[in-house]
Amino acid sequence: MASEATNGRVESPLRRDRREQGKRLVDVAKDAGCSTGLVSMVESGYVPSPAMQRGIAAALGASVERYWPS
Repeated sequence: MASEATNGRVESPLRRDRREQGKRLVDVAKDAGCSTGLVSMVESGYVPSPAMQRGIAAALGASVERYWPS
C-alpha cells in the first residue's frame, strides 16, 4: 500500500488517516474498544484479530479492506 514518507520512514495508511481526521491514539482506541498500545502496534505493522480490524477501521470510518486487503 502506498504511503507518504515521514522523517525517512513510511507512514502507514491507518496513521495517516488518523492524523488527517485529527484523532489521537486514545480516540481511536476508545472507539474501537481496545488499548492505545494496540492501535500504536497496528500503526507499526502488527496485524490484529479480524474483530479488532473491524473495530479500528470503523473508528476511522473506513473499510477493513482499506488497511488489510485480502
